[in-house]
Formats: sequence, C-alpha cells, structure tokens
Amino acid sequence: MFLPVFVLAPIFINTTQAYEGNNQKITCDALEEGAKGGNSYLELSYGHCFVSGGGRPKNYKLAEYWYKKAINDGEVSAKISLASLYLFHLDDNKKKQLAVDLLREPIDKGYSKAMFVMGVAFHNGLGVDKDNSKALEYYKEAAEKWHKLGAAACYLVSKDNLYHLERGKLTADYCLKLLKRNLSMLKPESVDEFLNQATKEEFVQKYILNDK
Repeated sequence: MFLPVFVLAPIFINTTQAYEGNNQKITCDALEEGAKGGNSYLELSYGHCFVSGGGRPKNYKLAEYWYKKAINDGEVSAKISLASLYLFHLDDNKKKQLAVDLLREPIDKGYSKAMFVMGVAFHNGLGVDKDNSKALEYYKEAAEKWHKLGAAACYLVSKDNLYHLERGKLTADYCLKLLKRNLSMLKPESVDEFLNQATKEEFVQKYILNDK
C-alpha cells in the first residue's frame, strides 16, 4: 500500500480494456503480431500484456523489453509505463531513480498520467525524497488536465491536514471542483462514490489498467 490517505496500486496505462475477460489472449496475440512489425504503439500495448498477466504470463523482463523498444521507436507514453514498472514492481533503487527521469519528458509534453505517477513518487519517496508539497502540485496539475484520480488524490491529500489549515481547505475545495468537473459525465452522487472507491486498491488497479 503506497499512499497513507489514497491507496494506489501499480500504475500501468493500457490502451484498451481488452486485457481483462475471455478475449485477453486473442488481444495479446493480435498485439504481438503488430508489435513484431515495428509499430511503437502496439509494442507498448503488447508490453502491457506481461504486466497485467492477461493473455500472457506475468513477465516484467519482457514488459521492460517491449516498453524500451516502444520508447526507442518514438512512443513517448511508453516512458510512463516503463517508469511505473520500475517504481512499483522492481526492487531496484537505481531504476526507481531512473523512473523519475523517464517521467520528465511526458510531463513536459502535458501527459496527465505522467504527472499523476510523479505525484505518487513524491508522496511515497519512490526514487526521490518524500515531499508531500511536490506530490500535491503534481496531483493538482494532473487534475487540471482532466485526470480523475489526480483530482481525487489532490482532494483527499489536501483535506487531510497535511498543510496549513487555510491553504489546505482552499486547495481541497479547488480539487473537489476539478473532480466534479472531471466526473461531469456522471451523476452528482457518483462523486462521493468515486472518492470512496478511490481509496480501494482493487478499484484503482482496474481504473489505471484501463486508463487511456
């Protein structure tokens, strides 16, 4: 369990919801064919098969291989997945530090998922010194770019009195406003339900797994 107030699972950003269910092997078989053809997007997607254990046995070395190949072929978002692999699944401090460097380009290019993962890194001291203030800033940046879990984390952290009471209240109100905006397609009562679910590891795992 990573965050003290916001329970997070390993962060792996997949491109399709087909990594679960009866069609997962078929999906990974199709992705393998495309990945071997040199398509960087499919190389990234095929790497996810070895992380989720859907359609392929879990194999982090193979996931790392395909993520690196996707990066070398120009897929910037693959850096987020490789960083997540290093941060949350490999017990290697040097690779955790490398993960933080990997996230910088996607963050500079506006990837909200990368901002969210960086927030998790700072919040938990993974590859960097623990810094709740920086974590909150990254969560807020992700939330401003419509990342739902980023908004939830920003709200839950800021309202938990980690900061000066007045500042924390102002930040919490702002993040709650962003969360409601980011969940605007849902019914109003779904905001409370999302916040409740966001503290449950199983929910977060499935949400991140299918995050596009």
